[in-house]
Amino acid sequence: MEQENEKSLLHKVKEESRAFTFTVKQVLIAGLCVVGLIVLLFVWKGIEVNSVKKKAAANEAAIKTLAKAKLMENSQRQLKLLAKPYTWAVRTALQQANGSLVNDYANDIVKEKNVVSVMLVDTKNTIISSTNKKYEGKNYLTVGTAYYLGVDSAVVTKVNDSLLELASPVMSFNSKLGTLILTYAVPPPVFTAPVKAD
Repeated sequence: MEQENEKSLLHKVKEESRAFTFTVKQVLIAGLCVVGLIVLLFVWKGIEVNSVKKKAAANEAAIKTLAKAKLMENSQRQLKLLAKPYTWAVRTALQQANGSLVNDYANDIVKEKNVVSVMLVDTKNTIISSTNKKYEGKNYLTVGTAYYLGVDSAVVTKVNDSLLELASPVMSFNSKLGTLILTYAVPPPVFTAPVKAD
């Protein structure tokens, strides 16, 4: 009987040993599964974060493009608004045959930020006033666009992404006295990071 008990005990120990071996395998497999899940979560989170970053970058680029377009649009509108009083002042000076006053107006306005140049072309296409003195007395068609000389109201043309040209006729009560041409450099928009509240 003792022998049987020993056999039974030995059989039990072997069974427990097998059970223990099986449990160790299970623990290893479960551990590998947990590690695998953690790795998958990190990979998935990394992909998700990259996707969010790409969307944010695309949104930021779209907002910057829209802001640049709005800045250009506002600059065009402001130049058209400037054309009326400026051409009226030039008209008055021309009707009084006061060429030095026309030059004073041009020299004063070119001092404004982003105004590149100002010129006045008479009805014979001669540049009678220019902030760039090398152009005065020349035929405008040798340095500029003929289209501007034929405009009958203020026109703003986009030369490139940062340069606008205003052309506006200078009219007396019954005839055209000349054409004002102003070149304006649109300032680049400045984008700053948002300020965090304390």
